[in-house]
Amino acid sequence: MEEIYRLSERDVPGASLRGRDINILTLVELKRWLACRGARRGGRKAELVERVREYIAIGLDKEIVDPDGGANIARKVATLRSQGIAHCESFYSTNFSIF
Repeated sequence: MEEIYRLSERDVPGASLRGRDINILTLVELKRWLACRGARRGGRKAELVERVREYIAIGLDKEIVDPDGGANIARKVATLRSQGIAHCESFYSTNFSIF
């Protein structure tokens, strides 16, 4: 039986806005936030700000993917296993993507 692991903003560096105003984020921070949702990252800063707002407005801000080649999901699984929470040899997540 495979277990499903979902990533949260706490699991992926750069996935959380931490209550900051979107307009003051740097281009790098906006691109990272969008990468954590599997979103397109091209465009000028104003376009990225608008894209972030749209993702938040339609609820896609909660859907986190792993933009780091699986490193974040692997760390989460290792942490859960070390806490005795997860007991499986393989894992699958509907929110795992490499972009």
